[in-house]
Amino acid sequence: MLRRLGPLLLLRATHAFVPHTWRRPSSLVITRPFARGGTADADPNKLQRLFVDAPLMQGITHQLGEDQSNYLAKVLRLRQGAQCRVFNGRDGEFVATISSLGSETKRRRPLVTLSLDEPCIRTQPVSSNDVRLLFAAIKSKQSRLVVEKSTELGATAILPLVTERVQKGREALSGADVAKLLAAVTEACEQCERLIVPQLHEIVDIKTAIVMQLYGLYFTTYQCFSLGCHGV
Repeated sequence: MLRRLGPLLLLRATHAFVPHTWRRPSSLVITRPFARGGTADADPNKLQRLFVDAPLMQGITHQLGEDQSNYLAKVLRLRQGAQCRVFNGRDGEFVATISSLGSETKRRRPLVTLSLDEPCIRTQPVSSNDVRLLFAAIKSKQSRLVVEKSTELGATAILPLVTERVQKGREALSGADVAKLLAAVTEACEQCERLIVPQLHEIVDIKTAIVMQLYGLYFTTYQCFSLGCHGV
């Protein structure tokens, strides 16, 4: 019996002789730096980036949708007066301030309103590289990974294809899949500091894509946020 209780007694005895200053406090508060949002004196490079599908210029206000408002207010827990960076892939990047959070009800989430009081901090670059990615449409999860990594690597156009071994043909990408891919594009741009948002084209047959590439024809492009893709 003593052999079984020996280690337990040794631990209790060791803990009893540990000085009080070495012990872990009973009420330990763990804090983390407020790096995703800040006030006017915060470093702009440490502010959270957000893609906004709207014209951006100094002096305007913009009300976010429910998904993005929930992301800022509930996920990041930003409050009125906090700042973030916004871009739309056309007008550069701005520092936006949360001017109001709106009221939350049982049926509606609080809508966040952003005000752009400062001039543009990063001008929109002119892309000199035309990097197109053509890939056979695969499962939704893997397609999202392909789109995400190609965006981070600098692709300017992404074109899913129907090849001989694609099982579902043109139905390989449903509306929900397209929304997830658009979300992957914008979220990858937010994370990797890109200002140029690559275009996601409609799925086409590989033979059609080759002919269109040879003759310089335009592909049909999905518009970001046309399907409410953010937060999917």
